[in-house]
Amino acid sequence: MALSYDARQTCYIVRGKVTAAVEDSPEEGHIELGAGDLVVFPRGTRCTWHIAAAVDMHYAFDPS
Repeated sequence: MALSYDARQTCYIVRGKVTAAVEDSPEEGHIELGAGDLVVFPRGTRCTWHIAAAVDMHYAFDPS
C-alpha cells in the first residue's frame, strides 16, 4: 500500500505487523512496526506499507 502524507501523522500500532519502506531515507528506510509501537511520519513522507499481519492502529494527523 503506497502512502504519501500531506500532514504529520502520529501512529500507534495496537495489533499486527507491518514493514514501511520509506522513500529517500538514508538507511534504506525499512521500518518494522508491531503491537505497541509508536511512530511519527513527518509531513511529506512517502512510503509503502507491506502488511504481514492485519493491523489495528490509532492515528492522528497534525496539519501544521
